[in-house]
Amino acid sequence: MINDWAQLDGILADFPDPNYPDLLKWAKPHDGRYNLAQFWFCLFERHWMLRGMTNALMDYYTDPDCVHKLFRKLTDFYLVVIERAAKEHGCHGVMISDDIGMQTGPFFSVNIFREFFKPYYKEMIEKAHSLGMHLWLHACGNIEHFLPDFVEIGLDVIHPIQKHTMDEKVIAAKYGQDICIWAGFDVQQVIPWGTPEEVRAEVRYMIDTFQRPNGKLIFTAGNGINGDCSLQSLEALFEEALEYGSKI
Repeated sequence: MINDWAQLDGILADFPDPNYPDLLKWAKPHDGRYNLAQFWFCLFERHWMLRGMTNALMDYYTDPDCVHKLFRKLTDFYLVVIERAAKEHGCHGVMISDDIGMQTGPFFSVNIFREFFKPYYKEMIEKAHSLGMHLWLHACGNIEHFLPDFVEIGLDVIHPIQKHTMDEKVIAAKYGQDICIWAGFDVQQVIPWGTPEEVRAEVRYMIDTFQRPNGKLIFTAGNGINGDCSLQSLEALFEEALEYGSKI
């Protein structure tokens, strides 16, 4: 926890070494399939975990230089991790996470995003591309205002276009040809409360929406599927995704 930014230099001096040998020890052997590395808590998530949410959202206005200093150190760490994932494990892509949206809108303005986040995301994307890899981003909440910038800097895959936060048809029409949408099936309402047939109908709706002409879709759950999901609904999700998806 960074209670006072005066602690920052000491924290950065003892920052973890991205070349630590066991950092990627859980990598699986190659089996011919697409190999995706992942690490959670990128910039915003790491920031508010260290500073607390209230402090973090104020820091962009009161201590911008300290935020940049922290993000520079984090990004430098991630750039090494991305390179190691490619060279040591032959990964085809890297997935990062930053939940920069709330249910009804983003956590901060587009101007804040462009000053504090976009340049560092761009570096990570360019690093991945230079190694022949894709960069994937998980970002919960309403991130609609940031999508044009993500397209501009070359983000390859975005997850999940969270249900009930954005208009999926609008997002698919505007951005579906420019970025691969790892579309998230609703885990807040349909899976826990819907009937198996409602689950099947939602699967068809999701595929029809995002796998529109020239759309690029990876179908998945919006987030973790928890114990409030019946086995029948889960079976309906998998079966309909396979059956209906095979017809597209």
